[in-house]
Amino acid sequence: MRILFFIWFLLTTIYVKSQNHIKTYQVAFQSAKLIHHTKKFAFESNGYSLFLDAKICTQTNGKKAWQQYYGYPRYGINLVFHDLGKPSILLGNAIGIYPFFDFGFLHRRKSSCRFVIGSGATYVFKPYNIKTNVAQNAIGTHWNNSATFQLKYEYNIYRKINLFFGIGLSHISNGGYAYPNLGLNYYSIITGLGYNSNYTKIKTLYNRHSQSKWSLSLIYGFAYREIKVVGGPKYPVRIFSLEPAYHYNNFKSIRSGIEIEYHFVSAYFAAHTELANDINSAFKAGLRLQGFVGHEWLIGPVSIELRIGYQFLKSSIYAGYPLYNKFVIQYHLPITLLNILRFKRELH
Repeated sequence: MRILFFIWFLLTTIYVKSQNHIKTYQVAFQSAKLIHHTKKFAFESNGYSLFLDAKICTQTNGKKAWQQYYGYPRYGINLVFHDLGKPSILLGNAIGIYPFFDFGFLHRRKSSCRFVIGSGATYVFKPYNIKTNVAQNAIGTHWNNSATFQLKYEYNIYRKINLFFGIGLSHISNGGYAYPNLGLNYYSIITGLGYNSNYTKIKTLYNRHSQSKWSLSLIYGFAYREIKVVGGPKYPVRIFSLEPAYHYNNFKSIRSGIEIEYHFVSAYFAAHTELANDINSAFKAGLRLQGFVGHEWLIGPVSIELRIGYQFLKSSIYAGYPLYNKFVIQYHLPITLLNILRFKRELH
């Protein structure tokens, strides 16, 4: 329900914000191939898959500085139908919905290159089932997270009609919420048509010689993991991070910091085996101390961050690999500390 509410919120936001902007519509076909990224698959996939997607998006017009800086990007919602490939009796089909950004570069009079990045929710019709679909060990739940990356070339063939083609990479998994979760990865060839309303670019008003500055972020997150036992308990993971950042312009920053994770499954396992001598030892088994560096792109109220880090303090119980990476998408609510203090004072 939380995923559906989030998607409804995004759809409503895009609809309201797009009333004074130009809309773009696209329909695309993708010939996709499942990537065998692990030998743990209990099935052999062959042949190609077919993805059908429909996009409705808003073409920004440069009224805000970030729109000018990123070259008048588009943003919107993508609806996708996935034929997950063969054997179809195991993999079946899926439908997905996710918000996305579409960035243009190498603009010409009638053409441009596009980079699309999006993330949302995908419903898989045939996940793992201990009775009816035991060989499908890639996806363990109906609802999953999905992410897509696309690189396309777009050409205007007639008035407002555009033809585009390119390549894509798609990922579907539940993030370890339920076991099994090997995930599904596809590369694809894309072709499609789009309808773009004409628009006139506003003269650049953004001052590219923006001043650099520092910031400090304190972030809390949580997740749930299911370990090894299908249908077993889901153990919480708590995440705290302290993240200083250097903003070398108004829309990009270099970030580093420390991250503390607490994995309840490690502490539980240690407390119920001979691996821990006492409760304190069991508690320490769940701690992870990690250092990381990353880069953030601020796109309106949304930030996209890529991180790479290393676990300095880790337990040997379900610790994973010491070197890790994260792909973080955040929506920043327009609330400042001053407004919070003012609201608190008015309540008193």
